[in-house]
Amino acid sequence: MKSVKDQVIANARSIFSCCFQASSNPYDYDNTQPGKARIQRSRDTLASSSCSRYEKPPPWTKDDSSVCCTTCMDQFDLFTRKHHCRCCGLIFCHKCAGQYERIIKYGMDQPVRVCTTCWMQAKTENVYYERYLPILENGTLFVKYGLIRTRSVELWFLPQANVFQYRSVNLETRQYEGETKTIALDAIISVQEVSIGEDNADVGFRITTRESKEYRFDAKNSTVRRQWMNGIQVARDVRCVIQKQEKERRAREVEVETANLRQRSEEATCLEKKISSFQQDRRLLQAQRRGLLRAKYNLSTTAAS
Repeated sequence: MKSVKDQVIANARSIFSCCFQASSNPYDYDNTQPGKARIQRSRDTLASSSCSRYEKPPPWTKDDSSVCCTTCMDQFDLFTRKHHCRCCGLIFCHKCAGQYERIIKYGMDQPVRVCTTCWMQAKTENVYYERYLPILENGTLFVKYGLIRTRSVELWFLPQANVFQYRSVNLETRQYEGETKTIALDAIISVQEVSIGEDNADVGFRITTRESKEYRFDAKNSTVRRQWMNGIQVARDVRCVIQKQEKERRAREVEVETANLRQRSEEATCLEKKISSFQQDRRLLQAQRRGLLRAKYNLSTTAAS
């Protein structure tokens, strides 16, 4: 019985030892699988500001702070109910918030109620977050052209900071080399294919920034180049839409707040008029009562005074 037990323990140890042995296959840098841990990177510290993959939706506007629809400005009453847009958090009527769409950036995979403006924005953003953002975030190996030499770099996107970053890669040691360079998304003004006649024109593309800086990258093939060019362009479009929508949202908030203040001011003025009218009627009623009492007891105005 003891020998059987010893044999079981020996077999278990051999299994564990095989599991932790190093692989005999040489390391192969597979650029077609950007999600693999293909080099030793320290990207966790770069994205440490993000606690989760999804963004936090804006807080909802309080019900009692809005008396009219944000878009059409119709007054809310018993028949015109208030509805919150799950994307911007503002309050609308049923007519202006009757659309339903997924909001991938907030982790809402099922269609939720949104206003008309956010509905159009969400349809564009969902394509970006589902199709292009995973490719940009995972990063890809490129050949970057410099003033003096070309080198292998990995290029990736940090959506929390809205920047692209790249760093030289030693393919033999599978380690990063040198410092990390940054390209701000807001600074990019164009993403174009390289001119015909240049080296590797079929796989190269060029990023141009507002500072008149150019960054030339060569992809592994034309498919990867097309994915990244489309991804960068869509990222720019989504960023512009978000900035525009943010300005419009702030303008609507100011407009709604102004309308609410105006209505409250009118209500306060109306209340003051009612109070003044009530006080005047009260004074007249008191004067009439005093007159009746004087007449009843034959009191003159002089004696009463």
